[in-house]
Amino acid sequence: MKQQPLIAITMRADPVAGRNEVRDALDQAWLRFFSVAGVRPLLVPNGLGDPVEYLHAMGASGLVISGGNDMSSSFPTCSGASALVREGQFLDVQPLRDQLESHLLGASATEGWPVLGVCRGMQAINLFHGGRLEPVSGHVRTRHRLVRLAPTGEFEFDAEVNSFHNYGVPLDGLGSGFVALATAGESVEAIWNEDLRQLGVMWHPERNEPFSKNDLDLFRQLFGISSE
Repeated sequence: MKQQPLIAITMRADPVAGRNEVRDALDQAWLRFFSVAGVRPLLVPNGLGDPVEYLHAMGASGLVISGGNDMSSSFPTCSGASALVREGQFLDVQPLRDQLESHLLGASATEGWPVLGVCRGMQAINLFHGGRLEPVSGHVRTRHRLVRLAPTGEFEFDAEVNSFHNYGVPLDGLGSGFVALATAGESVEAIWNEDLRQLGVMWHPERNEPFSKNDLDLFRQLFGISSE
């Protein structure tokens, strides 16, 4: 039997009230999504000394940057400059996670790893490449319609998607080399860099029940997975 591809996925970091602990966590829905998509998940702990070697040693062929935790101007960018985040209240910043995801984004191009960024993950991709984030309203625990901007010949999106974020990417705040594929109002909902094969979406594919066929297809297409 042919072995399923192994795709790495980062995790949120959750401080535990009343304990001197920060626990890495991933919604179990992601494991179901990976299973339906036909891949094996490799969970990536925050704070690894060498996350690139970890992905190498385990044989990962792609990377998902998952949602959760706040972004801030402390996120390390490819240029070394401060991340462009219009300041607000950042109550859930996790520096170890920022460092790990920045490190993996920096390595993905040379290693040939396609990257999917989901919600915070899209924000991380955009900031890493010099883009900008701004506060948005009306994007938490709701659904909204997408306006498709530019066809890629690869990805199809649902007409309506879920939304769980307080910060978004403005149309004039895209990272270097990225194009906007879809918007909702004045906020970009999907970005793409064909050369790097990095795709960001602001909705959560794992939170749909049942999973969207379009989300499963774009996941398989990005990572080169057969649907058979």
